[in-house]
Amino acid sequence: MPIQVLLIESDSERAHAVQSALLAARTSWQVEVAASMSQALERQSAGAVFDVALVNYQLTDGLAAEAVALARAMPAVLSVRMEDEWAAARALRQGYSDYMVLDGHGGELQTLPDLLDAVLARWRQQRQLEEAALRYELVLAGSDLVAWERYLPDGQVLASERLFDMLGYGAAQWQQYSSTGAALDVSLYRRLVHRDDWAALQDATQAHLRGETPSYRCEYRMRHQAGHWIWVLSRGRVMQRDAQGVPVRMLGTVADITARRADQEAATRQNRLLQAVSVTQGLVIASGDASSVFEQLLNQLLDLSESRFGFVGEVFFTPERQPYLKTFAMSDISWDDASRRAYAQSRSDGMTFSNPNSLFGSALLTAQPVIANDPSNDPRRCGTPSGHPALDAFMGIPIHYGNEMVAMVGLANKVGGYSQADVDFLEPFCLSIGQLVQARRNDAERQRAQDELKKAAALLAEKTQSLKTTLDSMSQGIVMVNPSGRISVYNRCALELLDLPESLMAAKPTYAEVVQFQKEQGHFGDDYASVEPLGRDYVARGEAFDAPRRYLRKTRSGRTIEIVTHMLQSGDMVRTYSDITEQLEADEKLRESEARFRGLTALSSDGFWEQDQDYRFVRLEGNLRQSGNRLGTGRIGDTRWEIPTFNMSEEQWQAHRAVLDARGVFRDLELERRSSNGDVFWVSVSGEPIFDANGEFRGYRGVGRDITARKRVEAQIEKLAFFDSLTELPNRRMLLDRLAQALGASARRLSHGGLLFIDLDNFKMLNDTMGHDMGDQLLQQVAQRLNQCVRQIDTVARLGGDEFVVMLEELSEDRAEAATQAEAVGKKILHALNQPFVLANQQHYSSPSIGITLFSDQLETVDELLKRADLAMYQAKAAGRNTMRFFDPAMQAIVSARAALEADLRQGLTQGELLLYYQPVVNLEGHTTGVEALVRWLHPAHGMVAPADFIALAEQSGLILSLGQWVLETACDQLVAWSSSPATQHLSMAINVSAREFHHPEFAARVLDLLAKTGANPYRLKIELTESLLLSDAEDTVAKMTELRSIGVNFSLDDFGTGYSSLSYLKRLPLDQLKIDQSFVRDVLTDPNDAAIVRTILSLAQSLDLSVVAEGVETQGQREFLERYGCKAFQGYLFGRPVPARELRLT
Repeated sequence: MPIQVLLIESDSERAHAVQSALLAARTSWQVEVAASMSQALERQSAGAVFDVALVNYQLTDGLAAEAVALARAMPAVLSVRMEDEWAAARALRQGYSDYMVLDGHGGELQTLPDLLDAVLARWRQQRQLEEAALRYELVLAGSDLVAWERYLPDGQVLASERLFDMLGYGAAQWQQYSSTGAALDVSLYRRLVHRDDWAALQDATQAHLRGETPSYRCEYRMRHQAGHWIWVLSRGRVMQRDAQGVPVRMLGTVADITARRADQEAATRQNRLLQAVSVTQGLVIASGDASSVFEQLLNQLLDLSESRFGFVGEVFFTPERQPYLKTFAMSDISWDDASRRAYAQSRSDGMTFSNPNSLFGSALLTAQPVIANDPSNDPRRCGTPSGHPALDAFMGIPIHYGNEMVAMVGLANKVGGYSQADVDFLEPFCLSIGQLVQARRNDAERQRAQDELKKAAALLAEKTQSLKTTLDSMSQGIVMVNPSGRISVYNRCALELLDLPESLMAAKPTYAEVVQFQKEQGHFGDDYASVEPLGRDYVARGEAFDAPRRYLRKTRSGRTIEIVTHMLQSGDMVRTYSDITEQLEADEKLRESEARFRGLTALSSDGFWEQDQDYRFVRLEGNLRQSGNRLGTGRIGDTRWEIPTFNMSEEQWQAHRAVLDARGVFRDLELERRSSNGDVFWVSVSGEPIFDANGEFRGYRGVGRDITARKRVEAQIEKLAFFDSLTELPNRRMLLDRLAQALGASARRLSHGGLLFIDLDNFKMLNDTMGHDMGDQLLQQVAQRLNQCVRQIDTVARLGGDEFVVMLEELSEDRAEAATQAEAVGKKILHALNQPFVLANQQHYSSPSIGITLFSDQLETVDELLKRADLAMYQAKAAGRNTMRFFDPAMQAIVSARAALEADLRQGLTQGELLLYYQPVVNLEGHTTGVEALVRWLHPAHGMVAPADFIALAEQSGLILSLGQWVLETACDQLVAWSSSPATQHLSMAINVSAREFHHPEFAARVLDLLAKTGANPYRLKIELTESLLLSDAEDTVAKMTELRSIGVNFSLDDFGTGYSSLSYLKRLPLDQLKIDQSFVRDVLTDPNDAAIVRTILSLAQSLDLSVVAEGVETQGQREFLERYGCKAFQGYLFGRPVPARELRLT
């Protein structure tokens, strides 16, 4: 048939020229001219049918953009003048197939016929691809997807039965829920859809119906019959329109994507970041390389405005409509290495500015020019970096295109400053910049529109192929039969399962022809014996339709396949073929497994039980039944709480019942019961809920185990936990409990109590010389004598080792008299323990040191009392042993002073009282190669505190972690400061790290975070560790050192030779350096032993390929000795004392 062309052209001369050009090139074509849009629409409404339309953008009764509905009904080409080319991109998005630019001389008419041929070919190909895609989507709908059809005039929706399965409804349940069966009206569907998703679903549908999207697609939630929500993906397309182009019918599918959504949510945040990067890259690509153009513009601006420096940039907006600036061109006013690198980078990538609290930020936020002729005192300023050229005057001019701010110009340091006259003078030039920026944006937008059009066509073709590939990759055979009984679609698996040749199915035979072929090949066996009785009559008839919903048959190879038939609303039939051989075998194995389970349960010492929905026992197996319910877990018909239990309160049973009602799993519920003869026994019960295939709760099942023996052991262990096994005295736990009670009683009775801390003198010597057996005998005899020295109300306890505590209660109300009473007991103990002991038939003499403290109220704590008594005991030892001392407040003053110093140190960390000093490390030539960072404390009241006075305190108190963090951060900042100067950028920094710091679980992560935050070079950082640190948790030590060394951090072993490191252990550690302790260096010229040790360390380091630094080098003789034996790095007063960074002198 001839091609019917509708030409909509208001210019009669041009219409005649176009008509002549088309008929001359295509004689069979027919061209009908409409002088206006209204004429064109009237002819279409009257039933005129056209194959393609050519529309002029400028018409007498409106713009061609109003012909969107016409463009969507047939392929349409838009003709535009050169100055209107920007409108082409929008027209392509609205449905136009292509566009043609009028050159004003009619030259475009030569290529017009070929252009229309190409547009018609694309249109036909697109429709073919859409039909093919729909066909394959329907095939998939027949297997795993829900197919739906929506009639738009009445809103009725028909869905395949897969929807009810997907939502968890059986046929009967769905009939109760919906009176319309498979048909859904809008109100019913709205009840199924999550209320938060309904608006999005409607928007997606309406957008497609308005022609804004090529297809309908929406992800939303639907309520499952069980009550939870599932995510679905609904896709579809308008497949029928009326004569006016109004949508009438939509077809589509729904898929359960709950699992996919769960996976996508984990990556949502990462995907958003990638999308933002992709958009940024797209903008750069679209804008092209315009740096040289804008550099010229900037130079002209500087000349015209008599400014010294400035910038030109494009303005963008965040999703929150906050403006920011990206420079096209910028004056190079760099003042150091860092700024030179930044400006060099900006020439290729641009530089981004977004600080609103600045002069240029004020221009961005207000979209108005900003003039500041005294920037240093202007409240809108944000300041300039150190070294930046002085800013004497500034003018920022936002540039608009229409109502949109698109660019900005910033100019600085015009002699005499700027005024409004400068803004007015530069306005035409700035307008040109705005037009240039907008032109680049239009070019990018048009290119994107064309690219999207090509991409959409490619995606459609790809989708069609993808659907076919999906079918072929499925493990389930699929065959689709059209209403006439002919096979229209099949996949590879169907050929393989049915043993059918490709040549047969490629010819699109009828279903009856395929069945006849199978009969002739003997696929069904004699008398159809390989077909399940349910399907034999159907197979014998050989008809395509009226098939059973499901039946089984055997293949010639012995496999069992399941055949399921789905009838679609379109009249097509989809049949699936599944190989269920393994499933049937698995079912058989399950039955065998159940039988084995019953047998093993009968033999097990545990019992197995089941309960119904009301928690009543319905099954008892194994030991439960064989032992006459010895475990007492239940009786048939009873609930668990109806059986007498002696360790469960009503509240505990309610808590257990709450777990059951929540369908939770419970484990090791321990119950104390009585047997019929009165014996106590314990049982441990565990259980889990039972759900059927539809998710309905059916009860509980579990096991029960006799734990009587274990409970008896636990009771014995608990008893032993409060008494010392050697002396049978109360242990520390019991003492602390009784002491806490005694404090309360003493306060109530207004009486005093006494605490005697006893330590045996020289007990270790007895253990070392006569053995631990003799020591144990002595401790047992001491315990007996102590018990004889006190009253029955008093407590004698053993804390451990040779330490005993005697607690005296109900002493006098008068403190002096109470002290006398306690002293009397102490003297009695001294006398008793000074008597000879008989150990292995030999006399042995021992003596105690006793510390005494009194208590009278609850204001004193248990720990404080023990500490006081302990301090008094040590005072007794210091006084010569075999004596006793009362707690002396002077001792407490020492402890308090130490606590005050700890508090001061804690405050000093926050008040900036700590300083880092640096001691140089030099090489053989005397050049400084690095430093060691040493912490100092400048106390506001005591002046400089020696490290020996606060480092150990920090270790003991835990402040070493905060102190170490401060040292590391300060040292990294100093490394960064030094890196900017050629004189210091080569220096390495050694930092001492304590064992407590290093073994903290987050040590390595903190170092990595600090390096990243400060920007310090890890290759310049050296961490010094001590040998004692390396002796604990070797695997953790090696792992942390390896992790940090992988980024460049070096490790040095400090004070080497003073610890106990083995050579085999050293070889495992990723060390870079050993440091010889200054104690060896000090006497290396006078002590042969120290000299030998130093030589050995240097030889060892050389064999292990480690560098060496000698610490404490104070004389030239020491340096020469060390150099003679291979030492190449030195540290000590000979080369420099520790000093602040500003006083460090490099050599």
